[in-house]
Amino acid sequence: MEALLKHERLQKVQNYTARGRRFQLLPDTDLVNFWVLTMNLWANGSGEFKSQDLDDCQSEMMLRRIDPPFDRVSHVWERVAQRAEFHLNLIDNDPKARAVAEALLEEQLKSLRQQVGRPKH
Repeated sequence: MEALLKHERLQKVQNYTARGRRFQLLPDTDLVNFWVLTMNLWANGSGEFKSQDLDDCQSEMMLRRIDPPFDRVSHVWERVAQRAEFHLNLIDNDPKARAVAEALLEEQLKSLRQQVGRPKH
């Protein structure tokens, strides 16, 4: 699972750089503040949240070697955990939803295995 997450993160960084690094000129402070804002939108389930914003912001932070300021969003994790638990319970109590989730995870793991097995050049 850790390898899958790392692989996805690296792909997001590659996609971000291929699209032109839209946050490249943003000062570090503004970049970090945008990350905090976006994390709060995500945690609140806001309709204004865009996963692409979070992915791009995190990618730019990784490229600059800026660690996310988790201390500034510590209150977010409880809301995220509550929402995650709610959705996991829905999946656990619905055999069809569980089968879909398991199939999706298996497909992602299969894709990762194929990617890892490919020659780099």
